[in-house]
Amino acid sequence: MMTDFFEMGGYGVFVWLAYGISVSALTVMLVSSKVKAKRLSAKADELKLSRKHD
Repeated sequence: MMTDFFEMGGYGVFVWLAYGISVSALTVMLVSSKVKAKRLSAKADELKLSRKHD
């Protein structure tokens, strides 16, 4: 019964591959967004500090 679920009528390979690709893409997008947000936040803090010294 459980193997039927994973095989999905013979299309399991394609379905699970699609899920894997989707999860991988979403993970890359999430990590990329977090890295960019951290970089932009650091840049904003740097600009705030430079404006205070002027």
